[in-house]
Amino acid sequence: MDGLNYDFLKFIEGVLLEDEKVPVIITINSNGGDFHVGVSIYNILKSLPNPVYTLITRQAVSSASIIFLGAPRAHRFTLPNSRIIFHPVRLTKFQDVGNKFLTQLQNETRQNNKLLLDIVSFETDLGRENLEPVFMTSDDEMLELNSNEMYEKNLAKVIKYYRD
Repeated sequence: MDGLNYDFLKFIEGVLLEDEKVPVIITINSNGGDFHVGVSIYNILKSLPNPVYTLITRQAVSSASIIFLGAPRAHRFTLPNSRIIFHPVRLTKFQDVGNKFLTQLQNETRQNNKLLLDIVSFETDLGRENLEPVFMTSDDEMLELNSNEMYEKNLAKVIKYYRD
């Protein structure tokens, strides 16, 4: 399956809602996909009565990083040298769109970035003040967390900014 999309979401909903006693183990190696699908899967994982575990085998990028946060902190695992990449939701470049439509897209993108900021700051120890400049900017900055660095308490070693 190519990235996170609505077909994947339907599959996840069907599988996860079968048995409340069976642990749910989500193995992640993904470049991400649709932001709304990632948030939907995150919400499903948070609402399940089942024990939920997430494991990153190589990388969780973009909306896949949101899914990783769907498990309780003690149930999130990464293999050595795996990575998590959070980045702001970006506008897809549209040609010849009217100003009104573009303004709506910009507003929706800002709302999505606020939701992303809320989720990541709630689910991690990175601190909202450190994340806000990353998610609430129009720049193409990225926040990358290597799994080896995630467990260190020194934020200076954890937070890195990248430009495309």
